[in-house]
Amino acid sequence: MQISEYNRVVETIGPALYRFALKNLNDPDQAQEIVQVSIEHVRAWCFRVASHAIVDWHRQRSRFQELSSSTEPLVEPAHFDAGLKHLLHLALNQLSVPQKLAVTLRDLEGYSYAEIADITGQNKAQVKINLFRGRQKLRELLSSFNPNPS
Repeated sequence: MQISEYNRVVETIGPALYRFALKNLNDPDQAQEIVQVSIEHVRAWCFRVASHAIVDWHRQRSRFQELSSSTEPLVEPAHFDAGLKHLLHLALNQLSVPQKLAVTLRDLEGYSYAEIADITGQNKAQVKINLFRGRQKLRELLSSFNPNPS
């Protein structure tokens, strides 16, 4: 790959790859570090690398974090004006890592089931299950949101 081709690829997919990592990590520094990979192949390969790094990061983080049995409620009545984007971000953070990867790759980045399977290393059926369960959980979490409270 020529330097000019490399730069073009980075300019083309770099922002999307960073958004993907940031959505799944919620840590700008970690997201930036993860997307600093040697890009030699197509866009899907880059997402696959980032996807694996995100899963590794979550595994490492969970080893050092004490899990709490209680979770914050997604929406409190006083925060309805926070906006749907903020609520969606909070809801995405409550999904499991495989569900969050499937939802962000399909619904935010527009990948097909086959491409997501290739990126995540799962089979197509598992991708569909994770996507279904992730969307179902999002629906449940966001069901109390009323954009026009009266």
